[in-house]
Amino acid sequence: MTLDGRTTFTPLFLQPHEAQGKGTMTSLQLTEIRFTAASEDQVLTGLLGFVSATVNDTLRLEGLTLRRTAMGKLTISYPARADRHGVEHRFFAPVNEEAKRHVEGQILAALGHGEEGAG
Repeated sequence: MTLDGRTTFTPLFLQPHEAQGKGTMTSLQLTEIRFTAASEDQVLTGLLGFVSATVNDTLRLEGLTLRRTAMGKLTISYPARADRHGVEHRFFAPVNEEAKRHVEGQILAALGHGEEGAG
């Protein structure tokens, strides 16, 4: 896209395993997983804390949150913004359910929760 805004482009989307030439999610490894606990008031709403992690030693993810759902399941939420119409747009997120389970499983295991929330 040019600065005048008139030229459009077609983005190229690759699944992580296609980009790396691998067929499994094992190629996605999270390290340096850090957790900051939420306040007592936030915990009452289900927000347990804030998470950051490094992907494959190359990309730092910030703004993830660890939450407990109304059903008691632990889950990871991804940072997003709402547009003027209230539609949520995530800054980044897993591309499918398999990737979601893989990322969530690594984070929960690193935080000492094993398979408690995965699935």
